[in-house]
Amino acid sequence: MTTSRRARLAADAGETLVELLVSIAILSIVGVALMTGLGTAISASGTHRSIASVNTILKSYAENATYQIELASPPLYSDSASAATYTSELSSTWTPPSGYSGYSLSVSSVSPVPACGTAAGAQQLTIAATGPTSVGDTLTIVVRNPDYSTSYVGC
Repeated sequence: MTTSRRARLAADAGETLVELLVSIAILSIVGVALMTGLGTAISASGTHRSIASVNTILKSYAENATYQIELASPPLYSDSASAATYTSELSSTWTPPSGYSGYSLSVSSVSPVPACGTAAGAQQLTIAATGPTSVGDTLTIVVRNPDYSTSYVGC
């Protein structure tokens, strides 16, 4: 066999088994990393969707609460109202937007606005919402007594 023929056979020998195993291992590690990243992205997307839905429902309920407590005829505002009172009154007047069901909403606390004192004619309500996937959120709003004098400034 001549030297040039030996060199040509060595060049055509192909990949060794070790080289193939190393390349398969590298591709496997990259594939697992990509699949893990994709799974995390899908999970985070679902969680964000649940939080956004609860936030939408919560804001809708808060708008209805503000309207019913301040502007409805007659308004629901009461200086002695409790969270349970407002929750029962508001649940009969609020319907969730279409496509949203299975949400639990309630007024979890009612207190005077801290900066204004008890005689300011304003209450701070904390509204809690929980969605069907157990994702929850709270929102604090301030409602005013519609019959209270408008002469107070800063509250």
